[in-house]
Amino acid sequence: MIIVTDLSRTPELTDMAARLGIVNGQPFLVGEDGSFDRVLNTFLRSLVDPASPRPNTWRTYAYHLARFLKWLAQQEIAWRQVNRDVLRAYYTARRFVQTRPISARTWNNVAAALTRFYAWAVVAGEVPATPVSYREIRAGRIAAVPGIRPLRSSLTEHVSSIPVRYVPLRIYLSKVRPAFGGTRTAERDRAFADLLLATGMRVAEANSLLLADLPDPDAPECWGKKTIPLTLKRGTKGGKVRVIRIPIHVLRTVYRYVAEDRENALADISMSQRPAELWVTETGAPMKTARWHDVFRRASKTSGNQCTPHMLRHAFAIHQLTAMIQRLISDPTYRTDPHQPYRTLLKDPLRQLQRLLGHASLASTFIYLDCLEEVDRMIDDSLGDWTVPLQTRDEPR
Repeated sequence: MIIVTDLSRTPELTDMAARLGIVNGQPFLVGEDGSFDRVLNTFLRSLVDPASPRPNTWRTYAYHLARFLKWLAQQEIAWRQVNRDVLRAYYTARRFVQTRPISARTWNNVAAALTRFYAWAVVAGEVPATPVSYREIRAGRIAAVPGIRPLRSSLTEHVSSIPVRYVPLRIYLSKVRPAFGGTRTAERDRAFADLLLATGMRVAEANSLLLADLPDPDAPECWGKKTIPLTLKRGTKGGKVRVIRIPIHVLRTVYRYVAEDRENALADISMSQRPAELWVTETGAPMKTARWHDVFRRASKTSGNQCTPHMLRHAFAIHQLTAMIQRLISDPTYRTDPHQPYRTLLKDPLRQLQRLLGHASLASTFIYLDCLEEVDRMIDDSLGDWTVPLQTRDEPR
């Protein structure tokens, strides 16, 4: 089983953890009988590295490694004896044989964990060679470095691009949002969903918020404003700090949850023992990310419309990009301002959206262009215009 270090719950162990070189969020593998495998856990400790700086990555690798080791035990195969045939059999079992086969994208996460584990094992002298083979990348986005051939793990499966799945605002308001009702945590669940949709936060980012992080919508500096900036410092991808904007009316919805659902959940807990986390369960414990996915699954089943936290992030991106493009086009200075190219760059909706979403690359943000009706209309107008000369004419035969 996997044990994850959580020093926020055991602050008395902070000094000991520092002496042992253990950081918060670091996972360990422990046998069902309490046994501790030194080699496997040395690998997990090696993940605390600039190449994988986030606890989410550590936990993901630990989970995939633990599941692989469990499968090996069922096959009575030692991990040091694994070869390409064994890896191929595991791939077949996970992707095609089991009751709920995993997707190609999920398998690639498994492949990344196993590839890194065996690469580490070779360097550590635990195995003479890795069972993972590599193939040369002939084309793609990876820039070539002179004298170095770009390689990819042979375990990695090619994944075709798929359309962005999101929840249109009208469906969210009429079907999905009401489906969060009917429970003791309705105020909490609706506030959380509204926050994701209105800010584009990832579920882990929103769940990492502390009560003290919430800005005051009635502060003088917020008067006359529609949105309030909020700096995200925890739970972000790659550990990058970024600033988002929260609509004031959505922030007030969150504060209603704080005053009602959250206060009711913490009523029997003394002030000194109350959690700092914003989102809590009915019993007052901090919410886990996995529980949010359960909440959304129930709402999806009730509404008959699939909705995941990430689909709301996509919805934010599409609606916000559409609104920014419309505002830019309707700006009377857009075509007349002599400094228009420079100012357009500053107002570039894609770059603004990239910053709000926290994308490391603008290429990640480009996927939303395919979802915009404005793009379809622009193509329709432009293609219709320049092809006018091709209209059928009576020509000599």
